[in-house]
Amino acid sequence: MNSPFQIELATGWGAYDSKKNGGKYDGLNVLATLLQEPTSHPKDKAPWIIPSEYRESDARTHQKQKANGKYWLLTADIDTGNIAFDVIKAAITDLFGKEQLVRIYSTGSATANCRKWRILIPLDRPLESERWQLWQASLNAWLIERGITPDRVLERFGQMVYLPNVPPTHRGADGEPLFYKNELSGNDLLTESSSQTWADWLALQTTIANEHKRAVRDFQEERLKNPKRLKGDSVIDEFNREYSIDRLLNEYGYELSPNGRDWRSKNQSNKSYATRNHGEYWTSLSQSDTDAGLGRRCSSGAGCFGDAFDLFCFYEHGNDQAKAMKELTQ
Repeated sequence: MNSPFQIELATGWGAYDSKKNGGKYDGLNVLATLLQEPTSHPKDKAPWIIPSEYRESDARTHQKQKANGKYWLLTADIDTGNIAFDVIKAAITDLFGKEQLVRIYSTGSATANCRKWRILIPLDRPLESERWQLWQASLNAWLIERGITPDRVLERFGQMVYLPNVPPTHRGADGEPLFYKNELSGNDLLTESSSQTWADWLALQTTIANEHKRAVRDFQEERLKNPKRLKGDSVIDEFNREYSIDRLLNEYGYELSPNGRDWRSKNQSNKSYATRNHGEYWTSLSQSDTDAGLGRRCSSGAGCFGDAFDLFCFYEHGNDQAKAMKELTQ
């Protein structure tokens, strides 16, 4: 296998750079990515990479990267909170250890009073798309635990990551950046066991992700076996179309986590965010929700799932479906 530093990642210039007429995207090797000095371009011309070696004309398509991508970097984008550099570095060091190779640099729109950061962490070997996404999500979850809010859009398979760039509008008359800070530190490439903290955290996040996947499978299997739960199924469908799950979770007193995806139910006694919104249905890993009879129990007995109607039925009608249906039909 080639040295990870020699692997070329898909790269381009600005949000509108595409290969609609065919051809590969240019490549930038991992070492050059880590050593990149700040360019001076307007944002719509700023350099970027996708942390995957798949560089065909459709490399910016999420589904194509999911199917074909091999990823060599974890990345993070912190645009809110005005977090100090030392806080960012401490969060990374505490997770991966002092010897982890990492590049941290301020973004093109950062100022001394509004600090924004990007993080690049090279891997010792490539990850397939879904495994890489889990590692990305695990890194972001760790930052959130430390009070740092990352942009989770970088968990998408074909998402661009902008490289160091300070546009002319953020430079002084001498051409020097008004604000720019960066650091390349450490020597080790990231592995699953780079530190015990990372190994334990990754194992925990893997367990959580697998439990949600199991609940999703249970939901899908039940829908196939029992597509019409009640005679008034069309009424339920209409209710689910009209009332989003996020709206009902908010109305029923759930607390939204900093990641903007998971929720803590009123039934929970711990501080975890055990409920996840998948769009047309939700899953909960809370034993308290399961024991209370919310939604439908997973086949394993641990966790539950349901749709918007299940929330309405439980919180407004004491889980009495007949009463819930009577209100809707009237």
